[in-house]
Amino acid sequence: MTEPIEPFAYSTNEYGATIEHGVFAPVSLDEGRCCGRKPLVYKTGGLRLFCHRCSREYNPDGTQRQNWAYKLRSDGNFSRDWAVST
Repeated sequence: MTEPIEPFAYSTNEYGATIEHGVFAPVSLDEGRCCGRKPLVYKTGGLRLFCHRCSREYNPDGTQRQNWAYKLRSDGNFSRDWAVST
């Protein structure tokens, strides 16, 4: 996984789990690979490329797109929130 461009922020959700908030710069596929492997190709609803290791999704041209894990921010970066403990 790439390093965040801002320090991680932490909070606690209503269930007591610690949530880590990260902001990441957009990435592109490097020679058709993400995290060292080729992403999975989904052909339903248009061509989608998905990396199962880091949960990033890519357009057919190799640029990162918004999905359930990475939300596009107004500044062009992506944010991701995930539980790090329960």
